[in-house]
Amino acid sequence: MNMKRYNMLIAAGFLILACYIFLGSIELGLGQLRNPGAGFFPFLSALSLGILSLILLLSSLKGAVTQEQLHWPKGIHRWRIMLTLSTLVLYAFVLNTLGYFIGTLLLLLFLLKVVAAQKWALSISVAAFAVLITYLLFGVWLNVPFPKFLGH
Repeated sequence: MNMKRYNMLIAAGFLILACYIFLGSIELGLGQLRNPGAGFFPFLSALSLGILSLILLLSSLKGAVTQEQLHWPKGIHRWRIMLTLSTLVLYAFVLNTLGYFIGTLLLLLFLLKVVAAQKWALSISVAAFAVLITYLLFGVWLNVPFPKFLGH
């Protein structure tokens, strides 16, 4: 099977998934823009997934992707991708235990210092700034509850 057919099948599968999530989000209720319901975020996610699936499907119909156009990173770049993915999975498991502040700060420090190989001063300042801004935006302004350290 060629890449064009693979891309079309994957795009169709994600389009079906997007439709399923879309319908489920409507059942949950979208709410209002100022007072979003439980289905608002899944609705936006389904909309994004559907648009991206359509783009992939249409680009696959337009022309075949050759093997030369596909690039899977080699060496250090492959290692960075795998390290980033495994770190994000670990973050998902420890977030409720460590809490948002400590867990996210450690995640960003690790990604900036180890994966992106940034200097300590930049890594610390960017990680702290990102945690602070996201807390102010979501925790204070939008009143989104964050996981607390050891559940307290």
